Amino acid sequence: MPDDPRPIPATPESLKKTLSRRPVLWLGAGASIAAGYPTSGALIDALIADADDPIDPNLPFEQVADAFVASQGPGALEDLLQRLVGTSRPLTDLHRALARQAAAGAFAAIITTNYDDLLERALAEAEVRFVFQSLEDNAVVVDPEADVRLLKLHGSRDDWQHAVLSGRAYATFGRRYPFLEKQLDVVLRRHPVLFVGCSLKDPRILDWLAALDDADAERLKPWRALMTQREWDEALAASDAMRRGHLRPLVLEDHGQLIRLWTEVTPPRIEPRRLVVLLEVGASGVSARLEDGGEPWEPENLFADADFIAAVDELRELGSRSLPTDEHGVLAPAAAGVAALLRERAAAVGERMSSALLCEAARARLRAAVHAGSAGSPALLQLRVAVTDGDAELVQRADRWLALPWELLRIDGRLPVGDHNLDLVREAVRAATARRLPGSSGFSMRSRRELRGEWPSCTTCSSVDFRDP
Repeated sequence: MPDDPRPIPATPESLKKTLSRRPVLWLGAGASIAAGYPTSGALIDALIADADDPIDPNLPFEQVADAFVASQGPGALEDLLQRLVGTSRPLTDLHRALARQAAAGAFAAIITTNYDDLLERALAEAEVRFVFQSLEDNAVVVDPEADVRLLKLHGSRDDWQHAVLSGRAYATFGRRYPFLEKQLDVVLRRHPVLFVGCSLKDPRILDWLAALDDADAERLKPWRALMTQREWDEALAASDAMRRGHLRPLVLEDHGQLIRLWTEVTPPRIEPRRLVVLLEVGASGVSARLEDGGEPWEPENLFADADFIAAVDELRELGSRSLPTDEHGVLAPAAAGVAALLRERAAAVGERMSSALLCEAARARLRAAVHAGSAGSPALLQLRVAVTDGDAELVQRADRWLALPWELLRIDGRLPVGDHNLDLVREAVRAATARRLPGSSGFSMRSRRELRGEWPSCTTCSSVDFRDP
């Protein structure tokens, strides 16, 4: 049996040396714990508690998942994981640091076995251009201008049906995803690897290492794992495969040292800029542009869209209904149905507005700002509507544009205002003088706090006639 690999103290110098080799970053579940996601042990406890049959708590996660599926079925496993992992949570300092390293070109690729969306949101916040790959989706997409490829090896919380959740899924991985398995093999053979937040007990790693012949294992580039000495000892005890190749631990004093290390070796965070969308209303139509540059575009005239107007009317009517609750604050069944319909209609209106009113570049900028807002203070979308002169009809037209339910804009299927990740400010000005429009108050506005609730709402829908005269 080969000698045990010698540990390396985890210092800024040793981490910088590892990063200088431009490794593949392999991110595990331990990186998401600080965001409030459960540990593997907590997931095992939840599976055991929910199962109708006894499950040995000493089994590894994938075998516990198999036993749970045998007891409850795969649908119950998906429901449990959605309950525990499906909710969006604030970004961590670690994810921000990793994203900024990716922006600096530190990683050849990023692989994660996590189902959450923390890393992709952190990359968007840092304005990193990346190719997103969940399992084999986008596997053949090539973007020469991308900074990095993000490969979600076990799938995403957005699609539990295809995610790798159980031992059976592990066992059939190669048959289900042959291209991905070959892709992973090439990546691991070609590049150094840096493991962060990993226990190194993942069958994906251990089985791959164990299957290599001695010559191929010897040719592997340096693999490093940031972990405590206890975790390293447990990994060594779990599998002899850990002694193959050139895998060595960068030993942490404690988990708190992990973020201190990354903070020390990572450039400071650049605060996201606010996004200002300028809409100019003239006799010939409406043009839009971003304040800080880019090509102008012509937003679609939604006031001439009968279906959109009907959807807004329905949304306004649904929003006016009372929604009674019981003594515990739970919506009555009929009210719950209205609330669900209200959410559905609001989503449809928001999606329509996002595609019709914002160009692709503006949507991309807003997406980056929204993801940045999820890390702390909300981002700011500033809508500035101007008219070319003081003509009363143009002022009225500008008022209607400003009064559209912009709070319902959706990005990546979510409502950023309702998620507390975006503030919205409206301004009405004259293009020539940049003064506030007189009498431009035909709409009412609500603060972001008032817009927070179980379902989206917008008072502009209740006070403005959106039909073109």
